[in-house]
Amino acid sequence: MKTTLFIIGAVFIISGLSIVICNYAYLILNWINRRKGLDKSNSQIPLFGAVFLIVGVFFMPLNINKYYSLILLLVDPGTLIVFWCIPYFLIKAIKKNQAL
Repeated sequence: MKTTLFIIGAVFIISGLSIVICNYAYLILNWINRRKGLDKSNSQIPLFGAVFLIVGVFFMPLNINKYYSLILLLVDPGTLIVFWCIPYFLIKAIKKNQAL
């Protein structure tokens, strides 16, 4: 049973790491394109990389506090963009409601 959980956790962690690495690659490509003056942008995948990493850690049969894995939300740049946009959308919604 522990072997099965370890394999499932490893698959989720590898999938999450590949998405996180791709998100960092997209950041670098966007920076290079901006320096070259190209109007081309590569989009990131929000939430999936961090969620896969967290699910993988929860499946792993390890004797650690699993809630420390929530720190992995800060590793993925696609997820950070979502967290940075939440206050903007909240302020915009509040201003829109006050204008009515």
